[in-house]
Amino acid sequence: MSLGLTEQQLEQLKQEAETAFPDECCGLLIGQGAGFIEVTDVVAADNLAESSDRFLIDPQVQFDWMRTLRGTERRIVGHYHSHPTGWLCRQSVMRQWPLTVTRYG
Repeated sequence: MSLGLTEQQLEQLKQEAETAFPDECCGLLIGQGAGFIEVTDVVAADNLAESSDRFLIDPQVQFDWMRTLRGTERRIVGHYHSHPTGWLCRQSVMRQWPLTVTRYG
């Protein structure tokens, strides 16, 4: 399974991480597809975590998007969050800046 993001979407993720620094940014990835998942929307969410080096996506954002997507081919395909301390994990979309994208399905 592959996850496809546009250069514009990657730039949006980078900007969100830079804006949130020194805290973590986080949000949802909306998309469609099976073997290849096309990301159609990058949705920023408030980080409700009490610690600046953790993330907790606002559940209301997820519920709202689940309702919005009902009856369509699109769905929540994953989430993302930054790593303000610079730690990178293997699922990182780009190695030039610290960001993790997790896909579902």
